[in-house]
Amino acid sequence: PVLPATVRRWRCRSCGEGLATGYGLTELATGTLFAAVAAAAGWSPVLVPLLCLAAGSVAMSVVDLAVMRIPTAFVRVTGALVAAGLVGASLVDGPLRRLAGALVGALLYGGLLLTMHLVSPRAMGFGDVRLATVVGAAVGWCSWRADHGTLAAAQGVFTAGLVAGLLGSVAGIVLLVVRGRNQPFPFGPALAAGGLLVTLVAV
Repeated sequence: PVLPATVRRWRCRSCGEGLATGYGLTELATGTLFAAVAAAAGWSPVLVPLLCLAAGSVAMSVVDLAVMRIPTAFVRVTGALVAAGLVGASLVDGPLRRLAGALVGALLYGGLLLTMHLVSPRAMGFGDVRLATVVGAAVGWCSWRADHGTLAAAQGVFTAGLVAGLLGSVAGIVLLVVRGRNQPFPFGPALAAGGLLVTLVAV
């Protein structure tokens, strides 16, 4: 549905049936992230690509949680918007060499998960590789520093990976206890959360 669930009083406009709780939770998560991004970035050129990253991350995480797949179209659209926004922010606010941080972040994070995917395709889906590439670009750009350059970008990516790994491990342990057996679970939400957290701290 195009209109928010709160505007439609949690009911379908066509049939009047109550909407699933997931609609409201998705809207709440998106609004909360938008507020956090705005508070961290302020009225700066990087606000737009970070808002795009936040919206795309929520959308991809919700789908991954539901069907354990990250739609390629979601990644492409989010990646294109984030990349264009980072280029624009570099042109407006500078310096242009900050884009090297985005490139290093994308290659490093995407390459790391690609290696894991090649080693164990069942444990690490290719959708996670695509998502990590987009997240890595944002983390690398925001972590870049004039005095440390791409080294700071790489450190930001490793921090994002560590946070994502910790979040994924906690989620895996909880699911193991609840289910009573080891089963695959979506890693996309942990990737997105780790990347967004590091990005908001670094921006």
